[in-house]
Formats: sequence, C-alpha cells, structure tokens
Amino acid sequence: MKVFCVVLVCCCAPALCDAATFMKTVGEDFRFSFGFNRSQTGAGLLCRNSCRSDDVLMVAEGGGAKSGRYEVRYEDGEDRVQLVIRELRRSDSGRYRYAEVDSASPRPHLDFEIRVRGMCAGGVISAEPRVHSSTEGGNVTVRCSLNAARRDRKFFYRTDQEETLVEAFGGRAASSRFSIQHDGGRTFSLTITGLKMSDSGRYRCGVGGPNAYNTCLEFEIQVSGPFILSRVGCLMVVVLFLIFLLLLYSWRMKKSHSHLSNEES
Repeated sequence: MKVFCVVLVCCCAPALCDAATFMKTVGEDFRFSFGFNRSQTGAGLLCRNSCRSDDVLMVAEGGGAKSGRYEVRYEDGEDRVQLVIRELRRSDSGRYRYAEVDSASPRPHLDFEIRVRGMCAGGVISAEPRVHSSTEGGNVTVRCSLNAARRDRKFFYRTDQEETLVEAFGGRAASSRFSIQHDGGRTFSLTITGLKMSDSGRYRCGVGGPNAYNTCLEFEIQVSGPFILSRVGCLMVVVLFLIFLLLLYSWRMKKSHSHLSNEES
C-alpha cells in the first residue's frame, strides 16, 4: 500500500484559482469536467476544505479510481479530469479541492464549491386527493399534476427518507416496484406495485428543469391488510348478523307456537 504525504501549497495557475460554485439538488449526481496538466506519475487527490488528512475523500492513480460515491476519471489522454459525486446529500454542501501530489513537488490545484438544496426547494403543494388507499399486495397509481415537460427531471420519494425511489428524464422510468409514466402535458403518473404494509407513509412527487428549483406535490399512501374490513363494513356485518338472529328467533317462536296449537287440538 502506498502512503501519500499530502502538503498542498497555494501555487495554482490563475485560471484555476477562481473557485466555481455549483447549485445542485438532493439526489442528483454531480459531474465536473475540466482541463488539468497532469504529470505521468502524479496521483490525483479529491478532498474537502483545505485537504487536511481527515478531509481526503479519495486518491486516484493511473487511469482514475472510484471510492463509494466518489469517482475521478481521466479523459482525452492526460489533459482532462472529470469528478463525479453520486446521489448528493445535504451534507455534501461545502468547498472541495482537486490536486495532484507526487513525491517531487506540490502541483496546481482546483477549488470549487457545491451547494446542495432540498428536493422541493421550489415549494410543496398538497395533492388532491390527499390520501390514496389500497390493500397489501395490490397496486396504487397517483397522478401528479405539475408543469412537467418531457425532458424535465421527474422524481418520487418518501418524506421521511429523502432518497429518490425512481426518477425519469423522459417519458418513462422504472426501478424495482416503482415507476413513472409521462404521456405528455402537465401531468405524469407514478405507480407502486406489490404494495407492502411498510409502504404506508407520506410521499412527494416533483419536477424540475436544469438549474431550477423543484416543485413538489405531497400525498399519503395507506396500505391495509387484505382481510381487514373498514369501519362501515364491520358495522354492516354486525347489523346483518343481528337481523339474522332476529329472523331466527321469530321463526323459532312461530314454530313453537304452531306446535303448542297442534297439541291443544
């Protein structure tokens, strides 16, 4: 295992000194491609803040590397670098630095900032109907009436997790039991198949274009067991049972009265 002693000195070229700022949304991927004069032996370093030892996210050698949600790629020979951070979280907001470090001398570095906003920074609208009910094992489809263009990002997530369940940049997308269908116009629909009791909860569907604040629609899904009757259904069963008992009692009384009449005759 190689150990890199990281000492970064501010010796960046003027073109690299101006820190770029990127506005992104929770759940999106961050991709940043830029020109960088790499040496043949230098190791690329991606870190946060000022690159202290506990700020280092990953070190990439040779053809690049991947570590968890982070990836460094080298494009077009040795002259371009692409940085990737997948499925952004709110905690990813902050300043970052890419630098090349070798055993001979410190190299130029590039600073940039990422600001991660919430999934529904453009506002939340209450859906109509607000509650969608179904039974365990069934399906549920919710229509999201938002101003959605075909190429806009359309997504769906649980409010208690803020992790995208499925997203689409075109007419249709599916992930496991979740799918999005956009047939045109302002409305798109989302479907959950094979419902589980754990699917009960509050959800939001949303839409947002490039660099736009996402607007969301909030609703609730309630999943009940397949053999659980509603209150109205239970009440009707009780009433019918009481009527049955009353009819049975009346029939037995008539039969008893008829038997006594025959004996007296």
